Amino acid sequence: RFLSPERLPGVVMWLGVGASLVFLFIALAIRHQYLNTLVHGLKDYRLDFEDVNLELDKVKDDELHEMLPQIEDADDPGSVAIVTRILGVLASRGALEPVVGKVSHTNPEVQIAAINVLSGRALKSGRPRLDDTLEQRLEAALNTVVEEVAAHPEARARALEALSVRRRPLSAERYLADGAPEVRAAAATLLVSDAQRADELGVWEVIDSMLSDGQAEVRTAILRRLPVDQAACRNLILAHVHDEDADVRQAVIEQILRLDPTADEVTERVQPLLTDRNEEVRAAMVRFLSRSGKKALLGDLAARLHDDAIVVRRAAVETLRRWGDQVVPHVEPFLDAPSTHTVDATLALLGGLPSKEVRDKMRTWLLHRLDLAHDAVIAECVMPAVMRAVTTRLDPMDALGLESARVTTEPLAILALRDFVGRVVQHVLEGLESLEDPTVIRNIRRCLETSLRQARGDAMEALSNLREQAVARGLLLLLDDGSPEERLTVSLGYRHLAAAPPWERISDGLLCHPDRWIRVASAILAEQTEPGSGGREYLKTEEYAVMKHLLFLKKVPLFGQMSLEQIEVISRIVNEVNYYRGEVIFKESEIGDKLYIIAEGKVSVVKGHRTAGEVTLATLKETDYFGEMSVLDNEPRSATIVVDEDSRLLSISGEKLRDIVHQKPEIAFEIFKVLSTRLRRADQKLAEMARDARNV
Repeated sequence: RFLSPERLPGVVMWLGVGASLVFLFIALAIRHQYLNTLVHGLKDYRLDFEDVNLELDKVKDDELHEMLPQIEDADDPGSVAIVTRILGVLASRGALEPVVGKVSHTNPEVQIAAINVLSGRALKSGRPRLDDTLEQRLEAALNTVVEEVAAHPEARARALEALSVRRRPLSAERYLADGAPEVRAAAATLLVSDAQRADELGVWEVIDSMLSDGQAEVRTAILRRLPVDQAACRNLILAHVHDEDADVRQAVIEQILRLDPTADEVTERVQPLLTDRNEEVRAAMVRFLSRSGKKALLGDLAARLHDDAIVVRRAAVETLRRWGDQVVPHVEPFLDAPSTHTVDATLALLGGLPSKEVRDKMRTWLLHRLDLAHDAVIAECVMPAVMRAVTTRLDPMDALGLESARVTTEPLAILALRDFVGRVVQHVLEGLESLEDPTVIRNIRRCLETSLRQARGDAMEALSNLREQAVARGLLLLLDDGSPEERLTVSLGYRHLAAAPPWERISDGLLCHPDRWIRVASAILAEQTEPGSGGREYLKTEEYAVMKHLLFLKKVPLFGQMSLEQIEVISRIVNEVNYYRGEVIFKESEIGDKLYIIAEGKVSVVKGHRTAGEVTLATLKETDYFGEMSVLDNEPRSATIVVDEDSRLLSISGEKLRDIVHQKPEIAFEIFKVLSTRLRRADQKLAEMARDARNV
């Protein structure tokens, strides 16, 4: 009866209405959940700003307005960027009322974001148009922000600048003596464009006073606001590029990046900054000048591949790659540079150029390096027999105060040869990334770095299946782990030699080797095996000043896995200090910032020194090190170090070590590998002690 033919259409209609309402409710719930997911993803850093940035254009105005309160009170830069983007989307759609309302927000970052949008700073389309009512509301809100002395200084300065765009004339002069440097800077830069008025009001005196102020935040405030389109202001900006404060230098860099890089005057003024003493300035100038499109600058830009700072080299690689094959003649010579980091940067650059010509050049260079590496293996395998055959002679190293050549020179030469071969292996793998599938080569590198035999075997098999058979074969033979006799046979076969060349010919080749440490060590060997052969002429070169440090530091476990180039960098910050028996080097709980290495002598590591519970934890001797943890974590010393016998120590300042790590992160990686191994062994030892205690 209920579903009678007369009632059926009505029932179906109401069922349809109900289904539509349910569907609408579900859609709204899903949409609400979607917006919440976006908000929480941003707050928890699970979503990137760029990911969400693309989604905001699809969200309706009322939903965007709903999202704002959930994001705007979060205290992090990512949330501020999203708020700015949401306000920008609303403004671009003409929904300006909520944007104007945010000028009076309690969060200064939200205030600044709203002012930036309404003044056109954050919009590609420029300043949005407001109706008269909104314009009046905005001016009232901006006036309130400017006049509120307790408000955020940057918000007040932005409000003052926004007001200057909306009404003329503006009485900015009364803010020249404001207590906030940001507001004084805004007022001065608003008035400086009118030369006559600026002179009358003493604007330049205000600017000069702020630039010479002892407080960095004052100098930063004015430098960030000086108009770069005025020559006098540009000169003032460039004059502060060497400021001792990092924030001031950053402000100068930001201003320079606003200049026109194609203008000859700008290029001439900025080009010398490529060699500035500050790495941030050099990196910024590389990026800036590369935008000029001037081929005449390619040589200077390419030279930054040789820079000591990794941030500069990365900037050079990133920007030079955009020039394509035009850059090849300028950077190709750097493939044979003595510095490993220069070669690495050059390989990274050329690897991003996909042309056949570049690939052919890369292949040729890799094969040449493999030839040199196999020659080094031959020299290493032949050298011990040559040294055993040498009769005892007056050691040319005596004048330098070094140990006997048999003890010092041969290990240094072998160390230099092995170091060179290791670097060739790394460079060949880096080069193969541009010739083969980069993912495959990176997996091979990871497997080769492990101590697991199976993983290394898999890597060797993968190498044998690469398309670049000639390069892969040379590398596979170089990675052979056989005896010296087997390695010699393999390398002789690779170089198509029936037997090892005479030592005299090998020695001559090593004397002119591209690797400087091989040249240095072979020069001493030449002088020892045949006095007067020409090796003595190398004895006064600067490399000998660090020879002893290189050999000794290589024996220190903390530096044992580093290359000679990395150890040389460490040796530059090493200082020698002597302690006598009974002295305390440092005490438990002291704050310290030095790492010590024992060159001679013996020390004890003591807990509870001169107390009833005194315990000697360890006795350290030559090549052992201590104090490394306080250098890394700035925590108090965990034990007292007492000298057991007269000792000669090498000390390394924590500050200088951190500076080096900043410049060369790969050194930190090597140090952390050693320290992690040491901590793992300590944990194992503690676990064993605990087991033994339970079994007692």
